[in-house]
Amino acid sequence: MSVPNAQAAEFVQGYLDAFCQKDLEKCLGFYLLGAEMSFGPVHLRGKEDLTRWHKARFDANASVVHVEAVSVDGDVVKVEGKMTSNRLKTWRIHTISGVAEFTLQQGKISEARFRMNPKSVFPAPATATG
Repeated sequence: MSVPNAQAAEFVQGYLDAFCQKDLEKCLGFYLLGAEMSFGPVHLRGKEDLTRWHKARFDANASVVHVEAVSVDGDVVKVEGKMTSNRLKTWRIHTISGVAEFTLQQGKISEARFRMNPKSVFPAPATATG
């Protein structure tokens, strides 16, 4: 069941707001019971995994610092933006940029996929000019 683009984007923005407020129960309420999440080689499924993932991000003081773009294609909401966390700052990485894709089914998130932009962590080496 597809929802209108504006409604889908608002729904995901509500999740991002709950995430930034570190509201675990509210965050989990955005997900279907058997929802899946992946980032890099890590794949999670279900409430227990999602609870652990959120708690770890909240403990690291993770937050979305800037949303650059939001687009909707059918049931997939794509968010491009920047995040930060205390864990990143420990490695002298103040922000990372990346993409989050949220697939919506039955009015909730059924799958979330996160990809970072490696250039935001490992910038291209400076080249000599002259």
